[in-house]
Amino acid sequence: MGQYLAHFYLLGYYKLMKYIILFIFPFLLIACGSPAGGDLLDGLEDGEHRAFVSSESYSGDLGGISGADDKCQDLADRAGLKKEYQAILSDSGSDAQTRLNISGSIHIFDGVQKRRVASSGADLWNTDISDLSLGIKFDEYGDEVNDLVWTGTDSDGNALGDHCDDWSSESNSGWYGESDEKSAEWSESNFSSCSNFYRIYCISIDE
Repeated sequence: MGQYLAHFYLLGYYKLMKYIILFIFPFLLIACGSPAGGDLLDGLEDGEHRAFVSSESYSGDLGGISGADDKCQDLADRAGLKKEYQAILSDSGSDAQTRLNISGSIHIFDGVQKRRVASSGADLWNTDISDLSLGIKFDEYGDEVNDLVWTGTDSDGNALGDHCDDWSSESNSGWYGESDEKSAEWSESNFSSCSNFYRIYCISIDE
């Protein structure tokens, strides 16, 4: 009789352990973070960056670069993202490549998986030589957006001459890129009237 009871208790123990491994352990991993040490904020490992094209469109009067940064952060906050986000923009006083603190790889999220755009900030600003892996064509929610995007920035990350009076006016003109482009046209496709409504690119920065 004792032998059968021991077998019964052992079987129950194995079932309990199987339940813990299959159902409880994964939730513990999520709650405690990645065992590899990545912070996993916004789906990113340490040193990675998340980029998106805005779900909303704006005229060239963005309230200056600081106003565009605020717009990016607001979009990120509303989408439940946690990192600090800034706009990929240049004006007469600053180039995007020096203004933005981007070191590691850049990724977009298509609603299902993380997809790499460039292996580093240097590669992001090198599209006159080699293309991006993918265009920055998904918004903060992971929805695909193929549209024009205000940038004022060439493919080397430097300011172009037309930037809607430092992004504070609907007069004059501003340079834009195309979100579905992988070549230099992702940032410097053409220029247009600042009264038009286009998107903006946003990217998480090193903190």
